[in-house]
Amino acid sequence: GSYVVEALIAEGAYVTVLDNLSTGFYTNIQPYRDKIAFITGDITNVATCLSVSRDKDIIFHLAADVSVPA
Repeated sequence: GSYVVEALIAEGAYVTVLDNLSTGFYTNIQPYRDKIAFITGDITNVATCLSVSRDKDIIFHLAADVSVPA
């Protein structure tokens, strides 16, 4: 996800990140902390998703469990 954030910022986009940090690390996007809105939360929470997605033009869904055993 941090690579997507970096690319979007390079294109001049305003980026909001929703992440529960279950597999990623905040340090990956720390260089962009002044250029993004970061919300710690989970996509399984409907209220959070509705709140975060309000007034957004595009959503990139990168939330996935990459571990088969998990």
